[in-house]
Amino acid sequence: MSQSTALHDDGSGVDPSANTGRCAHCEAPTATEARFCCAGCEAVHGALHAGGLAAWYRLRDRDPEALRGVPARPGGHGRHGYLDSERYRKEHCRPTRWRGRNSQGGDGQVSDGQVNEGIETEWMVRGMTCVACAWLIEQLGQRQDGLVEIQVDPLARSLRLRASDEVRLAAFADELAAFGYGIGLPGEREDGEEARRDLAEVAIAGALAANTMLLTLPLYFGLDDGPLAALFAWVSAALATVCLFSPARPFVRVAWAGLKRGVVGLDLPIALGIVAAWLWSMAQLPMGRWHALYFDSLTVLVFALRLGRFVQARAIERAAARARLLAAAMPQLVRTWRQGRWQELPPEDVAVGERIRLDGGEELPFEAELSSDDQDFDLRVVTGESRPQRQIRGARVVAGAIPLTGATLVRVSASDAATANRPTTPRRRVKAAMPAAADRLGVAFTSVVLTVAALSFAGWWWHASAAAAIEVAVAVLIVACPCALGLATPVTVAMAVASAARRGVLVQRAAVLEALAEVRSVVFDKTGTVTEGRPAVVDSLVVEPDDWPEIRRALVQIEATSRHPVASALVAHLGDTTTAASEPPQRIQSLPGSGIAGLAHDWRVLALSARGAAERDLPTSPTTEERLKSWRAAGHTIVLVYGAAASPVHRPDLDAGDEPRLDDAGGLRLVAGFATADRLRTDAVATVAELRRDRGLETWLISGDHQRAVDRVADRLQVDGQLAEASPQAKVQQLGRLAQRGAAVMVGDGHNDIAALERADVAVAVGSATPAAVAASDVVLPAVGLHGLVVLFDVATGARRVAHVAIAGALVYNALTIGLAAAGAITPLLAAILMPISSLSVVGWAWVKGSRLDTNRTQTSTVRAGGPGAR
Repeated sequence: MSQSTALHDDGSGVDPSANTGRCAHCEAPTATEARFCCAGCEAVHGALHAGGLAAWYRLRDRDPEALRGVPARPGGHGRHGYLDSERYRKEHCRPTRWRGRNSQGGDGQVSDGQVNEGIETEWMVRGMTCVACAWLIEQLGQRQDGLVEIQVDPLARSLRLRASDEVRLAAFADELAAFGYGIGLPGEREDGEEARRDLAEVAIAGALAANTMLLTLPLYFGLDDGPLAALFAWVSAALATVCLFSPARPFVRVAWAGLKRGVVGLDLPIALGIVAAWLWSMAQLPMGRWHALYFDSLTVLVFALRLGRFVQARAIERAAARARLLAAAMPQLVRTWRQGRWQELPPEDVAVGERIRLDGGEELPFEAELSSDDQDFDLRVVTGESRPQRQIRGARVVAGAIPLTGATLVRVSASDAATANRPTTPRRRVKAAMPAAADRLGVAFTSVVLTVAALSFAGWWWHASAAAAIEVAVAVLIVACPCALGLATPVTVAMAVASAARRGVLVQRAAVLEALAEVRSVVFDKTGTVTEGRPAVVDSLVVEPDDWPEIRRALVQIEATSRHPVASALVAHLGDTTTAASEPPQRIQSLPGSGIAGLAHDWRVLALSARGAAERDLPTSPTTEERLKSWRAAGHTIVLVYGAAASPVHRPDLDAGDEPRLDDAGGLRLVAGFATADRLRTDAVATVAELRRDRGLETWLISGDHQRAVDRVADRLQVDGQLAEASPQAKVQQLGRLAQRGAAVMVGDGHNDIAALERADVAVAVGSATPAAVAASDVVLPAVGLHGLVVLFDVATGARRVAHVAIAGALVYNALTIGLAAAGAITPLLAAILMPISSLSVVGWAWVKGSRLDTNRTQTSTVRAGGPGAR
């Protein structure tokens, strides 16, 4: 939504009567006749207005970053019981006191200075992208009983709250989840103490450089005699000495440690130049040769080096922190039968052999045995199979499986949830190209500079004098600019990481920008990576148009009670979710492996798979069979809807023990049919084509899904190779074969991809990935979709080009100035002036060009809005 869009009555900035082709809530593309891209956005849009919170849109439109950032992962609603546990209070809350008001919500009671006691805690918030989100969260917090104070930081994507001991934190987290905000606990963070220490040393180096330059400036204008000149010189020496033993200490320490191990890198010539300038200047002080002092050049160079490396480290850390935010998850408490009752326990406290209970949609944290009746499970994050899998009573259920309907009882058979997905081989990394080149360059550069300095010293001593020889040798060491070589790569990398982040690509490990130069193949997982990870209705057939309106309404209410992905697809395609939620069906009967049956509005409705219909001998028609045949050939999942007016025997006024089954075939007739499929991401085909055409990369599709589904997607994508029904180990083996021809990129999203992500040379996770997959990746594409891969390659190529040009310029400068210094044409004073100018020129070039990496190519990806309801 542009900032110039006029605001209409609904507060969204979108004319309710206009067909804009954009969602009125998140601005994602929609059909021209639709106001919303999905039922979720429509529901959140209504909730914002119903709650008097429509100002969220006005605030969002004023923030140019509102449509960027880390998207929410909805689905956590009702799963925050851990926040009310004693363990959470003990490990993540701090006791606090305040005077006066003891509740921010409810009546906001005031107790006239009375001291109250409570807790303080902090959460990370996924989906918070701008000040509008911060405002909305604060408004929701003010309505929560027991909350005294809430502080929201939209930049850090975190909130800190103060509450009474009686507050129900889970209820507040549930309310945030209903608006699309995901709550996680603060996880791994940057070492704040180390970051503050680095920043302090950069500030110290800057202050020392500024003051030394100020004290040296009069010498350049002729003040080279008298007590003031001596005072300025000795104070400059003191400042430079502090700089050498504090901000410059890391360069000297690393260079010395390298020499002891026989390693020569760029830190060695940097350290030599700094130490040589300091020693020469200190030697000139007692003789009163103020014009031969280089304390100002020394301090300026140290400041430039420390600043460049600090900027690089912070840019990488910010991107990595954004990716860690995606991985922030809420610990799950497991309902365990112990001591004659159900108890909520942390997973690590549950023993093998104990029974646990899961509600529909809850992830199984252990390997277990199914104790209840047959059940359908979603296994896509484990096996990659997009279709729900039916498990029979007594069957082994793997960790990560999600039951789709009703309460499910299992008996724990292995308490280590990570065993099924633990990587089978150690992670291997391609050695970064630019750092390797810099190391080799450092060896050559240091050797050349020392050789030239030694030869110059010997030659001038032979033909002139020892004093002249020393001056020329020092001029060679000072004018040589290893700092330019040392700064070019880190500054460029820092700007490249920042440019990628502005385009929605989070780089967690900077080395991948160089490693991408060695990549020869890209491997994609299917479900949730190149596809959206959730089925959608792609075709439909209405057989009984007269009865369809009533049966449709009943079908939506029945399917809305299930978490099955096919049921969600039907509701999204057909239904009004608000009506479905407000009017529950009269009866529901789950049919594991077949579908669902229900009674609503006095209609008996069955939604069955084609196999389920055949097992019950339900009729079809020749016309329907033709359509079903084409759907089967396309690999679609088929849903057949049968209906009949409910007879008295099926009504819910009978004794519960005598309720007849709803799936008996009597009186049922086929009313409609639907074909569902997991849709490709909108940018998948274009991304694969671009990688193959412009980059010459080999592309592969590897999935645990069945062959027909993989064939269909592979044909659409036009990949070079495919592998179906692949286990995690099979993915690792295929990556190993591809790595023999060059580095390989793995793009995935689920538990079943973790081993492959660990094995890949460059690991990329899409934004919908599981926390474990995000943590195992080098790069995360949270909002831009697969097109972020093209962005990643573009930025990496641009960064290498900028760094190479900067290094080439530094080498040309050094070749000229070192030659002139060796010939005696450059005095140490002129060398001291040229050295910082050359360094700053290289840094400026890398900074300016690096900051424009995101404008080198037209951005074609569409970034979804974060915030409420972001998907």
